[in-house]
Formats: sequence, structure tokens, C-alpha cells
Amino acid sequence: MPGAEGRIQAAVKWLCRSQDAWQVGGSAAYYAPLFGWARPYPETSGYIAPTLWRCADVFSSPELAARALRMVRWLVDIQSEEGWFPAGRWRSNETGIPSVFNTAQVLFGLLEAWKRTGDSTFDKAARKSASWLASVQDADGRWRKHAYVPEYSPSYYSHACWPLAECGVVFSDDRLKDAAARGIEAILRDQQKDGTFECWSFSPGKAAFTHTIGYTFCGILETSVILDLGFARKCVEESCWKLLRKFEIQNRLAGSYGKGWDGDFGFVCLTGNCQIGLAWLHLYILSGDPRYLQGALKAVGLVCRKQVKRSVFPNLNGAIAGSSPIYGKYMAFRYPNWAAKFFIDVILGLAAALHRIGIKVGGGWE
Repeated sequence: MPGAEGRIQAAVKWLCRSQDAWQVGGSAAYYAPLFGWARPYPETSGYIAPTLWRCADVFSSPELAARALRMVRWLVDIQSEEGWFPAGRWRSNETGIPSVFNTAQVLFGLLEAWKRTGDSTFDKAARKSASWLASVQDADGRWRKHAYVPEYSPSYYSHACWPLAECGVVFSDDRLKDAAARGIEAILRDQQKDGTFECWSFSPGKAAFTHTIGYTFCGILETSVILDLGFARKCVEESCWKLLRKFEIQNRLAGSYGKGWDGDFGFVCLTGNCQIGLAWLHLYILSGDPRYLQGALKAVGLVCRKQVKRSVFPNLNGAIAGSSPIYGKYMAFRYPNWAAKFFIDVILGLAAALHRIGIKVGGGWE
């Protein structure tokens, strides 16, 4: 896989540096050339670990597997007695405040560690987190408590339903499966006639970065497959298709979208391009429609061209910025670890999809 393999390896090496920055096991939230490495971020460390394990398989790397395990062991160490994980970046002298979304994202790592090792430590930790998530869910399927914005339950919490649904299946727990399904049903009530979602931004009434739009799409799609929710897949596919058509006409994704698909084309949210690409790739796999594959390739091709190759700042090599241009509205002048994670995920997925139809990755991926 010329081009693609090199880009993945560069991003993986950058994630390794982000883990080494603090020597506790977690991955630093981002790198900023003027300020250095931010503190480790439990939320994103949780879903970075499975990506490192996947790369360990692809590249036959025991080192990456060991790094992923160390990352999850750190997460278990900072888990609260009740099962939740804290909001924001980690500080050694603080217990933090509970976060629904962060706890759900850590579940990805806990579940993968349990599957990979069979260690009951991870089984217990995952069960405890999943149980806490179900216990703080409101009767209508929303999570209003322990949200980033008080009483605001955003549509991108579908990305919390996904690991909860997986826990329900892995642990044969109908209560968890029901909580995930009710969460998706509540989120689908946000869907507007034009395919947008009323609450898919970070704050009420604001335009949504493609980052949270991608969370919304992928969370609904993955949960619909896990729980066989055909109605949910149909609803989100309508939204994904409308965005794909706009992308084909405008030849680019906006950095954010407001009501009525009012796009801000003054910047690109690079993380969002990767996540939208993952949603379109998933729909290509489910439907076989090549237009989804083509859209994903184009959206991610831009991110490939923006990956840092040779920088005077060694800690930037392999990184993906929050925005293009770098001063754009999403994570300005910063290189977040989740951008590298989703970049790796979508490149691996696209390379596998192309391989299945006999196409080698090259050209604009170089």
C-alpha cells in the first residue's frame, strides 16, 4: 500500500510521541507549537487504544499492542468507584467531574482490552462504566446530567450509544441494549426534514463542526448495525446522502454547517473530514454504492495532503491539524490526538475496501 502505509505509520509514530509526552500511559490531548503537549485526555485515549491495537495487527508490532494495553491500564487506574471517567484533560491532583460522553468513549478501550486479554480487570471496569451510563440516562432516552453544557443533550451522543450497545451484546445485558436503543430513538427525534439534526453542535443554536456531525452519523450507523435498528440506519443514510450530494456539487466539505446546511467554507475541520469519510465508507460497505466510496476518498484525500511531513517542530511530523488553514475555527493552531486517530481509522478502512476490489492505494495518497 504505497503512500497509505507511510501516512499511517507517520500518524502512529505521532500518537506514540503523544503518549510518551507525560509518561503516565494516556495520550496528550494535542500538540501546540507555541505551548507544547497538552495533558493526557482520558476520553480520546479510550478510543485511541483500539486503533493502536488494530495497527499492531496490521504491522505485526508487539510494541503498539503494549502501548495500547498501557493506555487502558492507566484508564482503569483513574476510573471512579461509580464507574465514570472525568470531563476534560487529566490532572493528577484532581478527581474531576463525571462526564457521560467521556465515559462512553473510554468504553471502546475497556472493551477492546477485555477482548484482547481476557483480563477480568477490564471486564469489571467496562461493566461498571456501562452500568453507570445506563443509570444516569433520563426516561426519554436523553443524557442531560453530566453533560458538557448543563441540561443540553446533543445529537452526537449517538457516539455514546454505540459502545453501550456493544457492551449490551458482549455482556448479554438487555438493560444496556435497551438504553442504547432509547438513546438513538431520542436522537432521531432531532432530525429535521432537510437531514440536519437540531442538536448536533457543541452548544445549543450553534453551527455544528463536521467533527460532531461525524460523531452523530457514525454513532447512529454503528448502533443500528449492532442492534439491528433498520429504521435508524434508514434515517441517518438520508442525512449522509444529502451531505454527499452537497459535497459532490460544491467539491468540498465546509468546516461547519448551520441550519439548512448553511456551510462555513472559510475553513475545513480535518478531523470531521475523516469522520464523515468513515460514515460514507460504512455506507459503501453496507450498500455497495460506489458514490459513497468516491466521496470518502475525496474527503480524506484533502486530509492526506495536509498531514505534516517535514517540520522544524519534530513533534509535528505525522500530525493532523484541527483546521485548515491552521487558524480555522476548530482547534486553531493545535494538532489533536483524535485527528490522528480518525485519520488512521479511515485510511485503514479505505485501503481495505480498495484492496477488496483490486485497487492499490496511490496517486493523490502519495
